[in-house]
Amino acid sequence: RKLLKEGGSLIRLVVNEIIRSNVDFVLVSGDLTKDGELVNHLQVADLLSQLTEKGIRVYVVPGNHDVNNPGAFRYEGEQAIPVPSVSHAEFSEIYQAHGYGDALYKDANSLSYVAALDDSLWLLALDTCRSEENKPGGTEIVGGKLVEKQEKWIEEMLAKARQEKKAVIVLAHHGIHEHFE
Repeated sequence: RKLLKEGGSLIRLVVNEIIRSNVDFVLVSGDLTKDGELVNHLQVADLLSQLTEKGIRVYVVPGNHDVNNPGAFRYEGEQAIPVPSVSHAEFSEIYQAHGYGDALYKDANSLSYVAALDDSLWLLALDTCRSEENKPGGTEIVGGKLVEKQEKWIEEMLAKARQEKKAVIVLAHHGIHEHFE
């Protein structure tokens, strides 16, 4: 279901294709790992570094499986063995070279940030996950939302962009507009 056997080969293939494509930057909208396993985040960050080493900037946001996930496991045959997931602080540290280190502004209440893609374009990278609601041994919260503090921060960033005459594109894991009830 999650392409456990093929995932590593597929991401290496994608990285090589991106390098050959001659793009300026790549936006990754989350679900960087199977279920937030620390070891997998370190591997993904290392693969993404191959892009940055070639001058291709990479910007990530967390997906609903990436942070504080109670379902982080490794497998020995049929046995699932719990392994460390990453915290919010660890996620931003691991991906310093992939958006968080270049952020012009960071939201103090989430993993959201603003980065300059060029002189006239800003990226509003939104953490729409509810990972702070996940509890050890519990069921993973997969739905997304923006809380009031985030909405206020977003409004401030959009006002600042307008003031500085910057166009803005948004990167988020979850859809911002509800597409079904």
